[in-house]
Amino acid sequence: MQQTNANPLKRRLFALLKLAVSVGLLALLLGTMDMAAVAAVLGRLPPAAIAAGLVLMLLQITVLGLRWWLVMAAIEVPIPIRKALPVTFIGVFFNQVLPTSFGGDAVRMWQAHRIGVGGEAAVVGVVLERLGGLFGLAVLTAFGAAYLGGEIDNQTLRLGLLATLPVAVAGVVALAMLDRLPARWRRGAVLEKAARLARDSRRVFLTPAKALPLLLLSLLSHGLAAAAIYAFAEGLQLGLPFLTCVALFSAVILVTAIPISFAGWGLREGAMVALFAFAGLAADTALALSLAFGAAYLAASLPGCALWLAWRHAPRADADSR
Repeated sequence: MQQTNANPLKRRLFALLKLAVSVGLLALLLGTMDMAAVAAVLGRLPPAAIAAGLVLMLLQITVLGLRWWLVMAAIEVPIPIRKALPVTFIGVFFNQVLPTSFGGDAVRMWQAHRIGVGGEAAVVGVVLERLGGLFGLAVLTAFGAAYLGGEIDNQTLRLGLLATLPVAVAGVVALAMLDRLPARWRRGAVLEKAARLARDSRRVFLTPAKALPLLLLSLLSHGLAAAAIYAFAEGLQLGLPFLTCVALFSAVILVTAIPISFAGWGLREGAMVALFAFAGLAADTALALSLAFGAAYLAASLPGCALWLAWRHAPRADADSR
């Protein structure tokens, strides 16, 4: 009984810790900034730029839905696109309002199970879709660092960004080989469960006909996010090149993937200020761009709230055996 009670307590404490990290990082940043200058930058954002950023975020979430739909088809548990897109919007919404970067993924797994996907397949599909997104992010981050070259004058940082791609490739290969480890190394419930994940990862990542479209959708989704930053920068007439936005914001997204803050808040702002400084952007302007992006993404996820309210009392479909 004590162990059962301890698990919810640990989750609450971890959630509070993430909230504290976000609040602490934001407080640290805001305390070192001229908030009047940040507010002035936000106030100069034209409505057209705000609208463009919102549309780009809606398109980005739609691409995420297409990516998940593609992964589910690749692991031979197809779901209709008319269900994949709403469930994706629901998941993104909960990623924004729950105190973890992956809370929305758990909601998406649950919703996938409700529309007829087997429990194990729901978990595997969401995990592989997430990993596909991270791999695309590693590609953009590494190529972005190569594109910027000497503009990133911190050699350690530049080498670290370049290393994301080989690390991602090694991670995919290691995942695909988990079920082929010697039997004595595969003991334990976790590694036994990982066998299904390994087999399906080969279908998704090591089959060119499936891996290439997945990579293209991943690159497109991150490109759309960077395009929102570019739209805001253009609205402010900052003169930031689009490829510079892609190169730097890909690294920012990679930082926010670390699950130690509330929906990436705080981490994203700190990474924006640090990384966009290499493009000559003032700290208050970079912070304003990050806050605008966060607000636009939250607004773009709101259809997921409406869909969840509409779906939560819908009857559950029979789950597929997979």
